[in-house]
Amino acid sequence: MDQYISDLFETIKNGNMTTTYKVAWIRAIVETCVLNSDGGSIDLDQIEARMFGYYWNQTLWFDLKQSPNFVKIPEFQQVVLDSIKTYQSVHGMKPVYFSEAERKIDINLTKIRKILGKTVVVYFKNEVDPSREFYTISGKTLTLHRPDLIREYASILLTVINARWTSELETYNNCPSISKKVSSAADENVKRGSLVKFKKLLDIENPNHICFHTGVPIPAGEESIDHVLPWSYLYSDDVWNLVYTSKSYNSSKSNKVPDLSTIHKLEARNKRLSMRAGSYKGKGMVSQIAELRYAVESGTVKKFWVGCQ
Repeated sequence: MDQYISDLFETIKNGNMTTTYKVAWIRAIVETCVLNSDGGSIDLDQIEARMFGYYWNQTLWFDLKQSPNFVKIPEFQQVVLDSIKTYQSVHGMKPVYFSEAERKIDINLTKIRKILGKTVVVYFKNEVDPSREFYTISGKTLTLHRPDLIREYASILLTVINARWTSELETYNNCPSISKKVSSAADENVKRGSLVKFKKLLDIENPNHICFHTGVPIPAGEESIDHVLPWSYLYSDDVWNLVYTSKSYNSSKSNKVPDLSTIHKLEARNKRLSMRAGSYKGKGMVSQIAELRYAVESGTVKKFWVGCQ
């Protein structure tokens, strides 16, 4: 393997990081290099906008922390958070990909460039030999020294970048499915499956469709299935975390973490559902019933609730 690309792999895998800026930076460079197939010169605006998109998707969909400092949010992520709040105040709380929101927001590239100039641009160095640089920057242009190798090894580079990003996020976030969240957010391929298949199983314990949260009967046609622990945290559909509620309540609930009394209520519901699930004759829910029983026996609900605080 060429020394240039070998050194780049080493820097990605083992370079020092205090935030995820460096992996976001190099991912944006690699992806932009592949898209700009006519040479190795890249406008910094392209790199910065792509980085903004990564943080937008990871923050809006999954609320992932990007540094070990829980008191102070990294400056770049704070700029993204401010943009998200501004966007939501006008367009509503429904999560959207950055590509959908980009034309509706004003990205402060001047502020972002200042942040990156004192953090990543200077400190993304060859970990093996700092005198061997991966690129040079002149004005608003970044020029890769070996764009041909970046394109040749792009697929492997992105895999290594995702692995390092996942590894860093696992030290900052106490939540499951981080690898899936990183890749799906970057590819704008966040998947939310249909919950209709869970209805027959939920009906065993709640045939009259009483709202789990309010205790009020749900009008016909207004039933909705709710994730008690936020879907954005679990990134999974599990019957032990699904309950009936009304469409209006579900939309107002957003991604709020439930209180302890709600968790106790869910645990009690799961015990009832687990005892009655033996009578279920439908297909396709065998693994869900097994997971439900395991959740009851192992205290899964309480463990995940503590993790998402």
